[in-house]
Amino acid sequence: MDLYAGTGAVGIEAISRGAARVTFVECEPRALQVLRKNLAVCGFEDQVDVRAGRTQEFLARPDWWKGPYDVVFADPPYADTQAIDTLGMVWTTELLGEDGVMVIEQNVKAALPMPCAGATLIRRYVYGDTVLLLYGAAPRQAGSA
Repeated sequence: MDLYAGTGAVGIEAISRGAARVTFVECEPRALQVLRKNLAVCGFEDQVDVRAGRTQEFLARPDWWKGPYDVVFADPPYADTQAIDTLGMVWTTELLGEDGVMVIEQNVKAALPMPCAGATLIRRYVYGDTVLLLYGAAPRQAGSA
C-alpha cells in the first residue's frame, strides 16, 4: 500500500519488483492525474487499486481496503505532524498482515512519531535530508493473546 502516493513512484517500483497488487491513496487531483498516467504508461492498471481521498478517511473505512497488506508505505507532507499521528491507526486496525511492516518517510530533522500501541521501530535509514522509519509489530509479552 502506498499512502500519500503522489505520482505513485514507490508503489510502481514495488509492482516492478514483484508485488502482486498495490493500493494507492492520494487526495490531490493533479497528483492523481499523474499517478493514473504513470500506471497506464507502465501497463499496471490491472494490478492496482487507486483510492482518491485523504489517508485518514481511507484508514477509517475497512470496506475500502483490499488487505491485509504486507507493506504500508507512507510519505506524508513533511510539515504535517497530524498526518504522522494518523498513521498510528494502522496498528489499531487489521490493515497489516501478521508479519506486515510500515515504512514512514519524513524529514530527518522531524521528531520521531510517538510510539503506537502494537508497533515497534525496527530500523531507521537516513538518506541526506530524508529518513525512512521501518516499523513492525511489537513483540508479544509472554501470556498475552
